[in-house]
Amino acid sequence: LAQVKPAEGDRIRHADLDAFLRYGSAQGYHAPHASRAREDQPVKVIGMRRRIAENMAASKRAIPHFTYVDEIDVTAPEAMRGDPNANPGPPPKPTLPPFP
Repeated sequence: LAQVKPAEGDRIRHADLDAFLRYGSAQGYHAPHASRAREDQPVKVIGMRRRIAENMAASKRAIPHFTYVDEIDVTAPEAMRGDPNANPGPPPKPTLPPFP
């Protein structure tokens, strides 16, 4: 208990102990709902799982991956959308999606 630092005041609360066990001890962070780490156990990938893994790896290698980003100026549509909102009345409020 001497190593536990209280969050406020000089009284150690249950939450202070939990925080110490998760962060302050030499074991490092441990999520409250997770179990302690165990040794790795190699598992042989066979059958259907092997086929799935092979297909996923092949598609990652063979299919071209790209990202397309386009920048447009939406100042005018945004002003048009804001105008009816500023002036109350019966006209409908247009939204941004109808503007290509």
